[in-house]
Amino acid sequence: MNKIHMNKKIIFLFIILSLSNFVFAFSSENENLAIKSYIEDLQQAEPPTIISNHIIFSYKPTQQISTVYAVFSHENFQKLNTFAFYEKINMYILIYPIPQDIDFFHYRLNINGLWSIDKNNPNKEFNRHGFEMSKIYLNELKYDKEIKTPQQITGNRYKFIYTGRPNSKITIAGDFNGWDPFMYRMKEITAGIYEIELNINNEEFFYYFLDNGKKVLDSFNTQKKYLSIQGEVNFYSKNSIF
Repeated sequence: MNKIHMNKKIIFLFIILSLSNFVFAFSSENENLAIKSYIEDLQQAEPPTIISNHIIFSYKPTQQISTVYAVFSHENFQKLNTFAFYEKINMYILIYPIPQDIDFFHYRLNINGLWSIDKNNPNKEFNRHGFEMSKIYLNELKYDKEIKTPQQITGNRYKFIYTGRPNSKITIAGDFNGWDPFMYRMKEITAGIYEIELNINNEEFFYYFLDNGKKVLDSFNTQKKYLSIQGEVNFYSKNSIF
């Protein structure tokens, strides 16, 4: 009897671990798609931007160069973080995980062996040695990496969050508004981070975002469905196990 009970526990744990791995892989794939979409749409270098729990740094060369690196204060300026060159957009890109347990950090760029601040980042200051440093305030940019959206605030009221380029027109469309792409525009609460709260009476609903008119899925929500007309969309149910 004890052996049967033990086998059941082992099987149950195996199912839970398998499901967790599936959700993690699904979430990672969705995050990678959001980052890929952001990078492919870049037309010029932009200030550091949060996309799916990563900071995206961009540098557009004005002449031929071979290397771009970044060094960070929380790494004691010891590690050279290498930018990758994206030939399609003629830009160097660094995709960097959001550091945990710090409120801000300083950094400098090394472009073909020459040290520089990040000229796309307006936040800068001089350190005690007189060197000019670029600065990122994480409290202004980041969300907890475990965040899930939509967030049920009270009753039928939900909060949606989107991260993208600053000063963009972000809207949300869903079956709750007849898939109208203009009705609900999201508010930019800080550079590149958008929010909106909606009253939705449905027990379950489908939706997606529009970033300057381009359809984008919610990278914070791992649940997706394929609809015959809208194609791939995000899905939410009050009874979801995720």
